Amino acid sequence: MRSWSGVTGACLVTLALTAAACTGGQTSVHEDPVVEAAAPREPVATPVQILAMNDLHGRIAPPPDDEAVAVVDDGPGPDGLPGTADDGTAVLGGAAHLAATVQRVRADFGGPEEDSLLVSAGDLVGASIWASATYADEPTIEVLDALGLVASAAGNHEFDSGQDELFRLSGATDGTYLDDVGACDDVGTAGGSCFRNSAGERFAGAGFPYLAANVVDRDSGRPALPPYEVVTTSTGARIGFIGVVTTDTELFVRPSGLTGLEVEEPVAAANRYVSELQERGVEAIVLLAHEGGRQRPGGRLDSCAGDLAGSPMGELNAGLSPAVDAVVGGHTHSPYTCLLPDPAGQLRPVTQALTSGRSLTDLRFVVRSDGDVDRSSVTVTAVPVTREAEDERIAGVVDHWVQRAAARGDRPVATLVEDVREERAPDGPLGVLVADALLAAVRGPEFGDPVLAFMNHGMLRSDLLRESSGPGDPDGAVTQREVFRVMPMRFPVEVVTVSGADIRATLEQQFTGAPALRLSTSQGLSYRYDPARPAGDRVDPCSLTLDGARIDPAGSYRVAMTAYLREGGDGYTFFADGTDLASHTTGTDALAAHLAAASPVNAPAGGALPTAERLSC
Repeated sequence: MRSWSGVTGACLVTLALTAAACTGGQTSVHEDPVVEAAAPREPVATPVQILAMNDLHGRIAPPPDDEAVAVVDDGPGPDGLPGTADDGTAVLGGAAHLAATVQRVRADFGGPEEDSLLVSAGDLVGASIWASATYADEPTIEVLDALGLVASAAGNHEFDSGQDELFRLSGATDGTYLDDVGACDDVGTAGGSCFRNSAGERFAGAGFPYLAANVVDRDSGRPALPPYEVVTTSTGARIGFIGVVTTDTELFVRPSGLTGLEVEEPVAAANRYVSELQERGVEAIVLLAHEGGRQRPGGRLDSCAGDLAGSPMGELNAGLSPAVDAVVGGHTHSPYTCLLPDPAGQLRPVTQALTSGRSLTDLRFVVRSDGDVDRSSVTVTAVPVTREAEDERIAGVVDHWVQRAAARGDRPVATLVEDVREERAPDGPLGVLVADALLAAVRGPEFGDPVLAFMNHGMLRSDLLRESSGPGDPDGAVTQREVFRVMPMRFPVEVVTVSGADIRATLEQQFTGAPALRLSTSQGLSYRYDPARPAGDRVDPCSLTLDGARIDPAGSYRVAMTAYLREGGDGYTFFADGTDLASHTTGTDALAAHLAAASPVNAPAGGALPTAERLSC
């Protein structure tokens, strides 16, 4: 039986590869650790299993059905009947089921437990469920430590609350690189931090290291976190895990959360540390990359339709040193199980599992006696996390946090007259509702009497639905947990003064990117737009009005938004130079307050009209 108290046999070392001689236990992460020498072992071929996950997003409890179902095979679906609409699908996920799945595939592997390594490609936390996020994602860290996670790349969502909060969570890296924050240091975490866990012990930070080879101090170039982790197996074979994060991090994270840091191009950073690992005698190398790709239509969990052509992951694989033996991806929330040629022409596994802990990648290979991976031995399998079995200990940890959070999460906030859905369009009802909420939260002279609010759709993660979400939530009711599910990233509401020209320029910016980056505005703003027109001329200036009056390009307007958007998040640059900054509550709390005040709630209408017809002025 696997011990779920952490890695008990593998020797974990960062940057000090003289530790190949260690004989068991876990070595603390230091930049220059001192390791006593021991007698060298006779090199032998070693079968190794890598179990990989990505984009858990704090889903320690089984995800709701609208997140949990995925296509896994061709058989009957959850209804058990062949020939029905759910054929080929299964309801997946939940940390206790993940633990049972890990146990099952490890038993199939059959090797020593220290030769089976659980790793992650990032976004373990951030945009998390209520039970984890309301306790600063410390519940997810407790679960992952209990699972025995060896290492994880830092994902962009690990930076959601800023680098200091990431350093606070990453206990294994305390006192190394730029991590000078302890687990119970006060870094202004929304809702508090340093809670007692399911065993009654104070939070001590993650026992596994976050890795980020391409996140460096802008001035010195020093890594913010360890670039890599080296694991020594039962036979003395060493495997290096390098972690990188997408350069999109600078687009998707609140800029102040990366103050003083630079996210370098991941391939160059990874290749640099490949060379360093080889200089230190490590040849078996796995890249944990919070970067991804997508299959072409028709791809499945266990396929690689289109070979990731044209995707960031396809480009990463093409430029990555052939000395890297496997790539574990994430970020795009799109699974694939690929064997792609590396620059030397050898096939290399490139994988991504389902999000929310709904599947694992089971990667197996043999480390030869010379320390390198025998590529001909590689197998890679997508493993759905089904719900037939669960690990009782992990289930107990999860239940502790779910029940602890229930009293606040089940609190009724408002009632809905109709569903309010997220639509990736400027007049999407949910976007308009949240923009109205942001404006309502800061109306008044103490904030300079703002007249307009903006809401970016990328922060909206769920619809508001009348249908019950479970016990304690009757049809039509909106609970605090449901509000949080809509808007899980708790950025402050901020107000600045901008020009009318800035307002139009911002509305123009939304049509230069993906639909997920569209903006909604509070009610009262109206305009016409035509996406077919040239960039910079898609919003009809004569149609742009606020409460019936034309927006004056030279006029000054007080506008509200989240701090993420105000600082340039999602590429919106025109708010960052706004003046007379004022700040208030979080956007999540603003939404809850607005729903309560407006209850019963209808879906609002937006003022953005898609049309090729232009007005004269």
